[in-house]
Amino acid sequence: EKEALGFYVSGHPLERYKSELGDMQLSTQNIRDGELSDGADVRLPGVVAQMTVRLNKNAEKFAILRLEDLRGTIEVMVWARLFADVGEMLQEDEPLLIEGKVSVREEERSIRADRIMSLAQYRREQAQSLVIPMDEKVREPDLPRLNGVLSKMPGECAVRFQVRTRNGCTVLVDSGQSITPDERLMDELEDLLPDVPLRFGYAQQLRAGASTRPSATRHSAYGQGTPEEAAYG
Repeated sequence: EKEALGFYVSGHPLERYKSELGDMQLSTQNIRDGELSDGADVRLPGVVAQMTVRLNKNAEKFAILRLEDLRGTIEVMVWARLFADVGEMLQEDEPLLIEGKVSVREEERSIRADRIMSLAQYRREQAQSLVIPMDEKVREPDLPRLNGVLSKMPGECAVRFQVRTRNGCTVLVDSGQSITPDERLMDELEDLLPDVPLRFGYAQQLRAGASTRPSATRHSAYGQGTPEEAAYG
């Protein structure tokens, strides 16, 4: 969409992941502004705005990404061993979670990727709760359909309703239902409740230095890189 028109007509792909963006508290701007030093661990959500694939001295493919979030872009190096595992995932406009280290060379800042996974996978595997505000935007006729949608994909993510009491207090009420927050289910929820801000909660806050559970391949040695990779950048 952006490639064709130069902008997103239907909204930025990261808009769906506001819960994760809010908890992360890290953006490309923080890194570009020098708030993190060389070698600092980072976890950064974004989409691939541009990708260049090259060959190293062993004729193995590696990639240079231009990662975009809501604050700008930054370069991300994806060395050969990691690229072999995740290359098919690196499509434009696919929301991703990048784990790696900051690289500072001659005042230019980039990220050396250690691990890459889709934000959809992260949410599906690690979201602990979904909070649905029950205000005037949720109409009473929608409730039976909402119950039906929530029943389609049972899982480990507890659904809670945010309710405002008569005295103005906000409380969370357990719905008794748990879901798997698959993208198809989220499509249905967003179609049913287009103006309702759905919010996901996690057992641990998403922070720059924290690590995700080891469900996706991790290559910790990539922070150092091979001699030819280190020589590149």
